[in-house]
Amino acid sequence: MYIDTWRILHTEMLSDLARCREIALPEAEKAEWGWRMASRSWQQVKGIFIDHVFTDDKEEIEFYKIIKPAFTGYIEYYSILHAALELIGEPCNCYQFWDQESWRLQRFMELHRDFVEYYTSGCTCHDLQYFTAVHYDPDALPHPYDIDGNCISSHDHLVASLLGEEMYHGYVKEKLAYQ
Repeated sequence: MYIDTWRILHTEMLSDLARCREIALPEAEKAEWGWRMASRSWQQVKGIFIDHVFTDDKEEIEFYKIIKPAFTGYIEYYSILHAALELIGEPCNCYQFWDQESWRLQRFMELHRDFVEYYTSGCTCHDLQYFTAVHYDPDALPHPYDIDGNCISSHDHLVASLLGEEMYHGYVKEKLAYQ
């Protein structure tokens, strides 16, 4: 039941984001709208799962490793994008800025090398530690979408950040191609 619900909400979010990209607005405003849509969708999903009792570790791992980042990755992306666009202003042919930004993903991957290798390899040996709520450190600084302290594992934010950085890298590559 819950799998169908999150997939429906994810499909709706992606459709909303696609429509938003087609609207004639400044890029920074589109990024802000994208962030709002992704945040709203994540809140809907979190509302469904907040009281959900996972039937087993596999179900909980799927939530924190796949489902949550499918939404929070977009929050990360639009946060990065909005900040960058606000920083440089529009319109801008700032090749040097975008060239510097093209290294963000590489820096992230180097900073979190062990986890990125683990995650991208498909390995599952640490999933129980990384993607279950019981292993979350309550003293860790949460991401803004986790500020309430609910629905958090120790590493789901890294998956979301990786996804967001990858999407942003794609955006930057497009900007560089048109400069």
